[in-house]
Amino acid sequence: MLYPTDQSLAKWGTISGTTDAEGNAAMKINFANGYEGAFQGEYKVTVDKTERQNDRKIAFIRVVDPKYNSPDTTPLGLNVSRSTKAKVDLGSAVRIEQKSYEAEQEDEINKVLKVAYPCKIIIMRDGQPVQNAEIELEPTNRSKYFHMWLEFKGTTDAQGVALITPQSSLSRMRDQGMTFPKVIPADTFQVIVKIKDDKDSDLRFGKKLEKITISDEAFEQQFDLDDYKKSRFSF
Repeated sequence: MLYPTDQSLAKWGTISGTTDAEGNAAMKINFANGYEGAFQGEYKVTVDKTERQNDRKIAFIRVVDPKYNSPDTTPLGLNVSRSTKAKVDLGSAVRIEQKSYEAEQEDEINKVLKVAYPCKIIIMRDGQPVQNAEIELEPTNRSKYFHMWLEFKGTTDAQGVALITPQSSLSRMRDQGMTFPKVIPADTFQVIVKIKDDKDSDLRFGKKLEKITISDEAFEQQFDLDDYKKSRFSF
């Protein structure tokens, strides 16, 4: 691509070309249907080439030094006159892997979960375990995890026990079967419980129970729903 130093020329659109098997590129002004050539003047020249891989963790492989990809860093310049042919040498070949968005998300999540511990929540009512209650830990600092599409949930078993695990709310990551360790990051959370109503089968938002802090060891806490009857939420 050619970037004019005279910004008044930029209004006509980008000027670009693609090399053929011999490495030659005929430039075109990409305005309307396009015009062959380029306006006379001084330009910065950028060059880029990538290769796709059949690997969900790699978005592409860059085979041109990244300094040539941006008009802010490229050392290449060109003066276009009436008839210009220019030859540029991109130096040594490179192969730089660009991670996919999902792979970058996984790396960030794994970094967060390096300082993490198992978490068990037990739900009781009238002294009896509550089965199939959905438990969610809502971080007090939600923005810390939101950009990672990370949630912390579990469902109680016949003994009222829910093992809370990290989960992705991003469908692409769920579809690809991303798995997480069964630990929760050291942080402070609000415990939220959802339970089936006796009159229908829909899960209703239940109660925000209380805040818990996971710090430096496996965490286990039991809640009896009778203790939270004064909540503005009801089962």
